[in-house]
Amino acid sequence: MQTALRRLLAIPTSAYVDDYFTVDLQHSAVSSQQILQSFFAEIGIVLKTRKSVSPDTTCVLLGVVVDLSRACSGIITISTMPERLARVLTSRCAAAHARR
Repeated sequence: MQTALRRLLAIPTSAYVDDYFTVDLQHSAVSSQQILQSFFAEIGIVLKTRKSVSPDTTCVLLGVVVDLSRACSGIITISTMPERLARVLTSRCAAAHARR
């Protein structure tokens, strides 16, 4: 599904299980969202309105932030949210101590 959206429709999309999301440049974010919704409607997949979010240049998924707000200036930022980083570090440290 992602391949079709990316290659055929040129929509920068990704998925986690059955959740599809896009993060796009400001000038094309709205149209990408509309095309994505139309594509799913054409193939008979009903999207849950309550899970829909407005198109944006920033996307947070699984504790990772993708920010395209300055992409036209050549800057794309991908970062870990502090809460996720703290959980990962705590888990890694606990595993390291358990092996000693």
